[in-house]
Amino acid sequence: MDSLSLLSSWQFWLIAGLVLFILELFTPGFLLACFGVSAIIAAIPTLFGFHPIWAILTFAVCSVLSLWLLRPLMLRLSKRPEVATNTRALIGRKVKVVEVIDPETDNGLVKVDGDIWMAKTLDNEKEILPIGTDVIIVDQKSLVLYVRKA
Repeated sequence: MDSLSLLSSWQFWLIAGLVLFILELFTPGFLLACFGVSAIIAAIPTLFGFHPIWAILTFAVCSVLSLWLLRPLMLRLSKRPEVATNTRALIGRKVKVVEVIDPETDNGLVKVDGDIWMAKTLDNEKEILPIGTDVIIVDQKSLVLYVRKA
């Protein structure tokens, strides 16, 4: 007697669904989870004594429906907003001028989280920014931050 014959049909579908959920943990895309949901739902007809063919049909229909309805929903819910990283995360931050930013000499310094960065104003801004002025970082190119008065 093999081990599958010891399981009733509903137990087989339930175990198959749980195995698919466990395998989903190691794969992206919610594909196996859709089949796992379908397998667990397919256990219901056999639990109530229906012929196993009804479980197969239930599995097939639920698989199509979950791939069509559930998977897009789960993919949409799992999307995270894109987070700026590295120096791009500096844009929009408010910082202090530590050395006068003079558009004529094209130099100046700002302090960002304890680090000193070269800073320039945008081309259309000709205002001199004295030490202690609050500025907002609007762009970054190479090692230079472009700022405007806050």
